[in-house]
Amino acid sequence: MTSLGGVRRIAGLVLIVVAVLAGAAGAFQLRTLTWDKTQAAVETCTQHSTGTGAKRHFSQECAVSWTEGATTHRATLTFEGPTDLSRTTQEILVSGDQAVPGGAPTAAFVFLGGALLFLLVGLVARFGGAKG
Repeated sequence: MTSLGGVRRIAGLVLIVVAVLAGAAGAFQLRTLTWDKTQAAVETCTQHSTGTGAKRHFSQECAVSWTEGATTHRATLTFEGPTDLSRTTQEILVSGDQAVPGGAPTAAFVFLGGALLFLLVGLVARFGGAKG
């Protein structure tokens, strides 16, 4: 299996597996589209950064709380960006004790779009094109 066609078929299979995993991650995140929007009090945040220079990425892990009915819920959420959100109010999506930042469903579409692209390229590489 040293031919270019064999390598192409293996690469196609790898892309198909990655597509399935990305699709599953996107489908898991889609569940938040039906969750309720509410406002959460951000108590404290711990900032994290990765990379350097122009490729530096900031996020922060924040303790938040919100009230639903007579029950106060607490969670730790990760928000993107360098701005310290401590002692602010942020929109979140909630379902029972589960919560995600308000903009989180967008990631589901990115994962699903990437999964579709990887699946198409993987199928063409695995089964289509010239035999080699």
